[in-house]
Amino acid sequence: MFDEQEYREVFSQVKASDGLTRRVMTMKREKKYSGRRALGRMVLVAAALALMALTVSASEVVQNWFLEFFQEKNEEGLSQGQVEYIEDNAQTIADSQTQDGWMVELVSAMNDNSTGYVILRIEGPEGTDLTPYIFGNQGVRGHFEGLPDMITPPEDVIWYSWGWSWMDDQDGKDNTRNLIIHMNPNTKDGLNEPFGADKVFSLSLINLVREYEDEAYKQELMNGKYAGQSLPGLNSEETLKVFQHEVIAEKTWNFEFTFDNLSSEGDVLNILSDAVRTKASFIQDLPAGEIDDFTFEKRDVWLTDIEMDHLTVSFTMGQCESNPNLQLYEGDKVLYPCVVMKDGSQVQLIPYGSDGAMTQHMLAAAPLVYDDIDHILMADGTIIPMPDTTE
Repeated sequence: MFDEQEYREVFSQVKASDGLTRRVMTMKREKKYSGRRALGRMVLVAAALALMALTVSASEVVQNWFLEFFQEKNEEGLSQGQVEYIEDNAQTIADSQTQDGWMVELVSAMNDNSTGYVILRIEGPEGTDLTPYIFGNQGVRGHFEGLPDMITPPEDVIWYSWGWSWMDDQDGKDNTRNLIIHMNPNTKDGLNEPFGADKVFSLSLINLVREYEDEAYKQELMNGKYAGQSLPGLNSEETLKVFQHEVIAEKTWNFEFTFDNLSSEGDVLNILSDAVRTKASFIQDLPAGEIDDFTFEKRDVWLTDIEMDHLTVSFTMGQCESNPNLQLYEGDKVLYPCVVMKDGSQVQLIPYGSDGAMTQHMLAAAPLVYDDIDHILMADGTIIPMPDTTE
């Protein structure tokens, strides 16, 4: 499951209004624990033993990285069907660049019709600890200095959102680290398909840096200009003084890559035959002077369409007065919709964006294998059965 720190990292590049960003970033999330399924564990242990015992091909290593990534998001473990899906759909890229002992490899990619993932492997000189470092255009300072985004989509592709998170590469070395980036292009306007051989994505990684905060200057602002404000809006000059960085390696690594075009495979399922009523959260402003200036109010909404892909689920709602969120809030606890498997295990759905037409898009925390799914469970307990996929 995603914790608060990981949520910040994964969605660090989501473009949103300052008000919405403030609301999202201050939400508290409770980590959910549950038992692991033996089958998923056995599959992963067997894979690990095989990697230690044999000289494996590049594609086998690629598949293991995605197994590890989705395993981290699912404490119940991965099913055999999910493991097979990952093995069948991981693309091997293996494009590496080394500059003065600093190596970056674009290892692999995976996508459905709406979501793309890429995995990068970073290796520094022997004896380097990569843990505190990020790329310059990942950091706050890089953004305010005007560095370009890490990912540039094809010219005719528009983002809903994109983001990144670090991933343990399981080798026990401080000088190696994996970075995973997710991309969610606009796929709902019907004008073009975002993935395929003619859709070239560009990746630019500019400098390795250690970013840190100037605590003395930050406290000066909090005790003076922003006294009494828990979430001050720093201007550009203040931000650049609070967020400092030390350049560790002044290099640029550039890559180009494409994703598989799945648009002709007909994998997207339309789940609803009739509208379904459920609960959603709406931001409700509070009077000035309150500790928090907003709260969340539950209201009924009608789901008019649900589109499911193997990594993504999109929910469309009937017209509302303001934008609804399908996750619900009970004090500090956040309840998310999830996909429930026939064996009772659950795959959490994490919101990543909206298309402005009452559609909320969500990332699945593990691949969705249609034949293994029983139903969708909304945050308020509403059950939406899976349609028959055997016809």
